[in-house]
Amino acid sequence: MGDWDDSDVGASCYPSSKPEPSDFCDDKSACIGECNGTWIIGFCAYSATGGSDDPCAIEMNVQGTGYIYTGSPSRDVMHASCAASESACGGCNGTFCHYFKSPIY
Repeated sequence: MGDWDDSDVGASCYPSSKPEPSDFCDDKSACIGECNGTWIIGFCAYSATGGSDDPCAIEMNVQGTGYIYTGSPSRDVMHASCAASESACGGCNGTFCHYFKSPIY
């Protein structure tokens, strides 16, 4: 099924489209190769607000089609340079956050 927002595949990936941990497609080369997927491990969050202590907090959206960010209103995702890796995010004074590998319902 894929995702519903190509600008933020990590959060908009349908939970049923994620491979289970240790599945064949849960491997970067298999994901982008044979599985025809998009390999995204995380995002860079800059601050927690709204009473959240966790800038990385996400939860399932009401429709059950992906996730919403509940921890930080300010973040870089996908191909933004600060979201490229943990070290890149740290260099931008952010917190690198990992997306859930298993769907959360």
